[in-house]
Amino acid sequence: MLRKFIGRCLSLVFVHLATSLILAQEALHTSISGEEAAAAKRRALENQSGSIRIGNASFIVGGSVGLEYNDNVNYSDIGQQKDFIVRPAMSLSAMLPFTEANAIYGNLDIGYAKFLRYSQYDRLTLRPGSQLGFDVYVKNFHFNLHDDIAITEEPVAQGTISGTGKYGEFSNTGGIGIDWDLNDVIASFGYDHQNTISTESHFSYLDRAAENFFGRAEFQVSQSLSLGPEASGGLTDYEQHVLNDSLNYSFGAFASWQMSQYITLKPRFGYVGYTFANSGSGTNQTKIADVNSYYVSLEISHRLNEYVTYHVDGGRQIRLGVNSELITLWYTRASIDWNLVEHLGLGTHLTFEQGTDSGSAIFLTPENYTLLGGGLGMQYPLMEKLLLALEYEYLVKDSNIPARNYHQHKVQLRLQYTF
Repeated sequence: MLRKFIGRCLSLVFVHLATSLILAQEALHTSISGEEAAAAKRRALENQSGSIRIGNASFIVGGSVGLEYNDNVNYSDIGQQKDFIVRPAMSLSAMLPFTEANAIYGNLDIGYAKFLRYSQYDRLTLRPGSQLGFDVYVKNFHFNLHDDIAITEEPVAQGTISGTGKYGEFSNTGGIGIDWDLNDVIASFGYDHQNTISTESHFSYLDRAAENFFGRAEFQVSQSLSLGPEASGGLTDYEQHVLNDSLNYSFGAFASWQMSQYITLKPRFGYVGYTFANSGSGTNQTKIADVNSYYVSLEISHRLNEYVTYHVDGGRQIRLGVNSELITLWYTRASIDWNLVEHLGLGTHLTFEQGTDSGSAIFLTPENYTLLGGGLGMQYPLMEKLLLALEYEYLVKDSNIPARNYHQHKVQLRLQYTF
């Protein structure tokens, strides 16, 4: 029971990390990562033996409090600021089935960061995956109506952010996803409308609305191999037009190969293009040429033995930037679970990101940076539903603009209770 409880907690943590860090093209990223997060939450709710039940409705209620020490809360080696941060949080997941297959569900992960010294950085957070959704199955069709909300708070989620301890975006994404099961083929289509509003006035030039469309067809070639084409398209409209509005589109292929009982590979690759309206007014504003490029990624999951399981995700992508219209990223994320001590959850992770701004840069010099990071975490159940967690993380950013370099150490102690 304790091991299952640790597993459920770790799975929710890694779902949050995955939705925050694993990136794809704009429309595919919004649709696919949102659906994966929602599906993981629904599975956790359905399988949670300690769920609160009222009639047909199931609930998971949780709360946590954390104390964090951060030696660089303003993400700058110039005027570096150190602080302790208190992080209370609560979570609520609920599901109400109407039939055996159809259900309405909701997830809410809300928290607050209280800085004991630099109170100007205090902020509210809503984790990605907070949403209201409705699943409907009609014959061979699955319809998913959803509305997702999130407030991001960590500058590290955008590697180009430096020199500020307060960066955040509120996003609201509503849309529909449709899966059509044709036996050996599953055709998926989706549409999302997204509004993004900066929580800080000096980033208000990033306020925007987007229309995103995607489609993919998954062919079940064998029990171990599925593959197919994927495509996406999107429109982005900025309110202030400091950056240029754009049209983005992509098409490519994906696969999922269960090589063995212990190894899974998921490659993706394709073409991506951006066309700009040249409506912006950024520094050194010139007409921006259309972008024609490619994306590629590979995920590897491997249970090495009964003690070690690792996951690696790496690739290249192009997405909307913060200090310019676009940013090109090469990235690698790796995590390892160590099942070495009974009842003790151990995990390590590594991060590499190399980013290059393109378009009409906000700064006089477009930024080219490298971000390296790593950390470890330990989780131990003090009781069946009470978890103690200790986490450490180190980050270093090296930029061609020296004032944007930083080093950061972060330690957090957290107590988490699930009813």
